[in-house]
Amino acid sequence: MAEGDPYGPIAESKTDYLRKKILALKNFSLKTDQLKNELIKKGYAENLVNQIARVAGDIIKQSEREILLFGAPFKLKAEGVSLTLYGSENTETVEKSAALVRNYIFLEDRIKQLDNPGNVAIGSPLPESFNLQSVLSLLIPNSPIKLLESGLQNLNRLASEKGDGDVVSIADGMRYDLSVLAQPEAAANIASAPARTDNPFGNINDKQELQEKMSEVEKQINSTVVEVRNREAADFFVAALKNIDDQVGILQFGAGHTAGLVSELTARGLTVVVITPQAVKTS
Repeated sequence: MAEGDPYGPIAESKTDYLRKKILALKNFSLKTDQLKNELIKKGYAENLVNQIARVAGDIIKQSEREILLFGAPFKLKAEGVSLTLYGSENTETVEKSAALVRNYIFLEDRIKQLDNPGNVAIGSPLPESFNLQSVLSLLIPNSPIKLLESGLQNLNRLASEKGDGDVVSIADGMRYDLSVLAQPEAAANIASAPARTDNPFGNINDKQELQEKMSEVEKQINSTVVEVRNREAADFFVAALKNIDDQVGILQFGAGHTAGLVSELTARGLTVVVITPQAVKTS
């Protein structure tokens, strides 16, 4: 069972999306090594080779983390393990959570505008759903993927002029893999979401008023986004185990829910083992 999807069996399309991402990352990693070796062999500038390798390395680390954060259940199923995947969310609560999170970001943006007039980038769309990939897209506005895409385009032009077909072929393959790695899971939702320029608090110039509103939203987030969702997830988890006639399951949720979920699941008579990946725990 995984965070972010409505309660019930999860569509295969989501696993297919992750499967493609895992394959693209594997191919991208191999092509990165191939390109580096080819550039060294053909005598390209050392700083060019090192820059491409550095940015590609950043992308590999970022993509590995995104795949990990997608959740153990999805990753295992995408890799071929036989699992029945269920969503853990009440749709109404998710919509309420999304609205609260958007308001928090809007308030945060407005405060930054007042602190730094004319120096705050707020053009990115806000996610319509409470979706981890969407949140990541906001937290990482200057994606190394875009940087490398531009670099590979320039490299292609240079390699074409020199007649280095092997370099062009490898770079083209990397650009394709990058397009898969950059594809958001909910592209349609993100595209139609409200822009951060459509800030409902944009006419408030009193910073104290904004901070008070943010404090109130934080309380609502703790109640709805955390506590209510914990209770609902625990209820749905118990129901899903009964539906598939099993006594063992995995419930993947954000670390901020750990204590609450353990309490809710234990109260329903379940024995709980908490597993936190080291890459998440230490980041």
